[in-house]
Amino acid sequence: MINKTLNYKLAASSLLLLSSSLAISLPANAGESGLTSKPSIQLNKMNVLYDYDEVFGFDIEAYLEKNAPHLVQHAETISHFAGRSSISPRVFIALMEQQTGILSRSDANDAEMAMPFGTMSQEFGFIEQMRDVSERIAEAFYKGHSYAETGKNQKFTTDADAVKAVQMIFSHGFPTTELQPGSKEQVESFTEIFFSLFPEEKNAKPEPSAPTTMSVPSSNLLAFPWRYGETWYIGGSHTNTGSGSYPQSSLDANNGGYWGSNLSNIVVAASAAGRVRVYSRCNMEVFHNGGWSTQYYHVDNIQYNTGSYVNKGTGISNYASNQNVALCEGGRSTGPHLHWSLKLNGQHYHLNGVTISGYTVNTGRNSYDTDCRYFYLYRNGSKYCAGRYTNRGSRRDAESIKFPEAQAAAKENDLDALSSK
Repeated sequence: MINKTLNYKLAASSLLLLSSSLAISLPANAGESGLTSKPSIQLNKMNVLYDYDEVFGFDIEAYLEKNAPHLVQHAETISHFAGRSSISPRVFIALMEQQTGILSRSDANDAEMAMPFGTMSQEFGFIEQMRDVSERIAEAFYKGHSYAETGKNQKFTTDADAVKAVQMIFSHGFPTTELQPGSKEQVESFTEIFFSLFPEEKNAKPEPSAPTTMSVPSSNLLAFPWRYGETWYIGGSHTNTGSGSYPQSSLDANNGGYWGSNLSNIVVAASAAGRVRVYSRCNMEVFHNGGWSTQYYHVDNIQYNTGSYVNKGTGISNYASNQNVALCEGGRSTGPHLHWSLKLNGQHYHLNGVTISGYTVNTGRNSYDTDCRYFYLYRNGSKYCAGRYTNRGSRRDAESIKFPEAQAAAKENDLDALSSK
């Protein structure tokens, strides 16, 4: 711990000296006009969120290979935390360049490479800073929209939430509970760098129209993420990071095992048909019909590559039996399990009112609340507490769709054709 603190201080001192003389040179595809005092285009929500088009249309590794080959080794880390936080990887790349010029500095030493966000984060290490910054931006984005305050599952976030999230991250070094708005000038500087690095984002499509009523997936869309007929344990609903109370988009599920045991017979299954995106060795997502997607974290032995199509009930991985694999990009876990999350149009989605395998979720007061007065699932008029649940999908749910149909659907970018219902 002492060495880590010392390394942070030494690297921070080096970066502060560098920042006074650094002239940031932008990658080859950057704009040619240079930085101006005020950006002509403002950030919007779709610039900040990691949505379907960017998930499959922006190749992080290829971008770094072309513009910052010294950072290619960190492509999976950026991908992992972008997928986990729902924040665009372009945002992280632009923040790195603004804070330390790291994209342009192939001569950065090891200590500087361990602080890509500079003193914006008090953590030391590329993974550690990525985790800290991604969680802080995501928390700021979702702040102020709790289900208790609005009574709505669908978060009616706006472009203002995107700007707020960027502003809040400029509270250098503060923990997430103490975020304060950053300076207008820094936001303007970041915005100009963002659009210089990614000029295509100036034409980012507007966000999908917000529904006028509470939105939940159709009751037959989602199944529990394990095989038909099996019974697994699930605990209280929680946020993606495990802290706070909104949005409680996630459930932890397991069917036994301990670190080091053979879990190859415990299969994680797709909750609905869709298209696969692998973010890292332990983190993947399947994109379904209607803007919905489900994420699978702490997994191992992923069976499909990015771009593949899977059907509802298809086995896609195991959950990891090795702690280092389960936490392939760092973090915490008390034992082998699947961390499952629901998103809508790239946003983590509060599970209250969502039906999974015929059970409808009533979320708890806070993350991991297992008090049955608050967190429970109900089905056919009966209430069930945290405990073991059987995947009661129909056999038709588990049937495979012929792959020629799946490939035709891929060409048309039409996930409707992949629905098993």
